Amino acid sequence: MPRELISRRTQREFQEWLVGWTLRTISDLFDDHNVQSISLPEDRLPSGQRRSLVACYYASIDWGKSQDVRRILDAYEDILAEIPATSEDGKQKLIQYLEKDGYTYDRGRIVSQGLDAALVDTIPTVGLDTEHLYICRSH
Repeated sequence: MPRELISRRTQREFQEWLVGWTLRTISDLFDDHNVQSISLPEDRLPSGQRRSLVACYYASIDWGKSQDVRRILDAYEDILAEIPATSEDGKQKLIQYLEKDGYTYDRGRIVSQGLDAALVDTIPTVGLDTEHLYICRSH
C-alpha cells in the first residue's frame, strides 16, 4: 500500500473541525473541489452525521495519489480560510498537523514541493517539431 500523502491524524483533525459545520456546508465544500461521496456500510461509519459525511467523501480519495490529495488540500485551504480570528489556536493546530506531513501554509495556500512536483509529472507533454526551429544569434 502506498504511503499516504496526508496522515490519518491530519485527516481526522480536519474531520473533527468540520463537526461544527452544517451538513450542507460540508457537502458544498467537498463538492466544490470535485471530491465524490461514496456510500459506506453502516459498520464503517464513525459516530455522528458530520463525521460520517466526511468519511464518505474521504472514502473516494486515494491518499497516495497526488491529484486526489491536491483536491483535499484545496478543501483544507477553504476550511482554514473560514476559521475566524477568535479560533486562531484551532487554526494553528491544524496547520501544525499539515507541517508534520511536510506541507506549509503560506498566504492561504497549502504547499508541498514533493506533491507539486508529482503533479507536474501528470501534465501531458506536447511534442515539438524542432526541424522548423531556428536559433538566432547576433553577429
